[in-house]
Amino acid sequence: MKEKVKLYTLDQLVTELSQQLQNQNLTLPDRRAAPLPDARSIRYYTSLGLVDPPLIKNRRAHYQERHLEQVLLIKALQSKGLSLQAIQKQLYGLTALECQQMLKQLQAEPKAVQLPAATQWQEYRLSPGLRLQVSDDFSDADLEQSLQTIEAILKTRGKS
Repeated sequence: MKEKVKLYTLDQLVTELSQQLQNQNLTLPDRRAAPLPDARSIRYYTSLGLVDPPLIKNRRAHYQERHLEQVLLIKALQSKGLSLQAIQKQLYGLTALECQQMLKQLQAEPKAVQLPAATQWQEYRLSPGLRLQVSDDFSDADLEQSLQTIEAILKTRGKS
């Protein structure tokens, strides 16, 4: 008797991932990475080759446990400080079994150190089409270097 494979819609996959990731209480050192992936993130991971393409059935995308494990593995590796590019290199060529083993090993390790509160940002509208965002930890000493970088960008923009 063949075991029935559980299929998820994209929304169901996101819900299941959110529940599992909240239980794991992962902390991501890179604040640009969302701790809980949404549908858009999963599609992006698929476009990068980090998540297998979904099964298409009746013109709808369906996901399996393998997809769930792949995203959990991505989040576990991100919690260790790896970028998506580094994760691509780490996972390239691994079998499903090797990915499962890696995920189990990462989940068994102690949790990452909690990071301080997220950086606060101030946004300044300099002119139409130009905004400046400054984090609360930006030092005035970095201002001169930043101004030089902005000047160089504007010079190269004018040449194109």
